[in-house]
Amino acid sequence: MEPDRRFDVDAGQHSVGGFPFFFADGLFGVLHKPARSPGSCWVICNPFGMEETNSHRLNFEWARAISADGHWVLRFYYRGTGDSSGTFAETTVHDYLADIAKAVSEIERLSGTPCRGLAGLRLGA
Repeated sequence: MEPDRRFDVDAGQHSVGGFPFFFADGLFGVLHKPARSPGSCWVICNPFGMEETNSHRLNFEWARAISADGHWVLRFYYRGTGDSSGTFAETTVHDYLADIAKAVSEIERLSGTPCRGLAGLRLGA
């Protein structure tokens, strides 16, 4: 496997806020590395619109808690939302399902561990 050039996932660095990065054709995500010996990995799927704004802190704290328990976590924005590329009006539910699959593939590639599950709120779930 070729090393990731965006940041060094093997450097042993742990960031409370996570590492922001782009992946898979412009999706934006924040990677939370495990604070201790890594277990598995999880993907947090953001809700949409004001629900994302209202739950941003919750998702951040959720990711911190899961990573503190020894798991990799990827919070990401669907295309056309947040800092991801595209426009909301041009995306469909099928696009969002494809984005979830890309997020799962990305965190499994970066962590080298299988994804144990998806987490989300409201329409993001």
